[in-house]
Amino acid sequence: MVQGLFGGGTSYEGQSISDIKEDVNNWKIYTENVKSQIVEKKEALIKNGFWNKIPWNFQQLLMNQSSV
Repeated sequence: MVQGLFGGGTSYEGQSISDIKEDVNNWKIYTENVKSQIVEKKEALIKNGFWNKIPWNFQQLLMNQSSV
């Protein structure tokens, strides 16, 4: 299935409900993988002490990712 870059940006005209369901499930898996990578990298940065050198405003984007 062709998908847009952003969720909701894909035209599902002409696609079956099962195709749409497959797309949604694939996006869910993709999103969970990205979240897992973000959490893993953030934890590594905290562990090695580099997290405190990252600008505060960027930290705020990732602050609660490990609990979401």
